[in-house]
Parts: sequence; C-alpha cells; structure tokens
Amino acid sequence: MFFSETSDGKTLNGKSCPHPPLMFVVDGEHRLSVRALLEDRRPAPRSAIAIAPYWNVNQAGEVCLGSMVTPRSAGLAGLGEWIEGFFQSEFTHSGNVKITSHPEGHLGLWRDLAGRKRSRRSG
Repeated sequence: MFFSETSDGKTLNGKSCPHPPLMFVVDGEHRLSVRALLEDRRPAPRSAIAIAPYWNVNQAGEVCLGSMVTPRSAGLAGLGEWIEGFFQSEFTHSGNVKITSHPEGHLGLWRDLAGRKRSRRSG
C-alpha cells in the first residue's frame, strides 16, 4: 500500500499487509466500490459483507479515485485493471467517518497489520 506524503499512513508506505477477502464493483458511470467479505469465497445474493477498511473509501464502499488511473472499460473484462489501479494509487485520507472498529481508527488498524502474513480473526 502506498500513502501520500500528507497522509497519516505515510509511515506505512510500502509495507506488506494482509487484506480481507474483497468484492469490487464498477458501475457504468466509472465509479468503483469495494466491500470486505466475511468469508473467503464468491459471495451469494444473501452473503454478509462489511465495510472495507481502506483510506479513500466511505461507509457506502465508494472509492474516492484521487490519483488512481482508471481503465476505459467499466465492464467485467476491465475489473482486474480497476483492482490493480486501486492498490497502485496513493491512499490519502480516511474521511470524516469511522469505518473500522479498531480503537485507533484506520492508522491503528493498518499499523497493527503491517508485516503480518494474514490477519487474525476475532471471536
């Protein structure tokens, strides 16, 4: 993950972190959304999903594209390019809403995850 020089996350720049299973959605208006899956398998219509705890993502899962290079295609064929663009862009802000239950918010969550091979599940 890469963070802008003005981001609180700049101390985590380039560190490896485990990520939850993710679901990405690209709509016809060239907007990207991301959600975290509670199980590491293809979601079904009634599968439980969670807010993905990333900078530049709001409570609805919508991604602020910022420095992200967006593919021309919003179709299924371009989905891999959208995902690659998401992770190669600079994460700049956590927004003004709390979308992680970590007591130190985004920064504390990713600081705790930095260097781990996989995340620990609670409960």
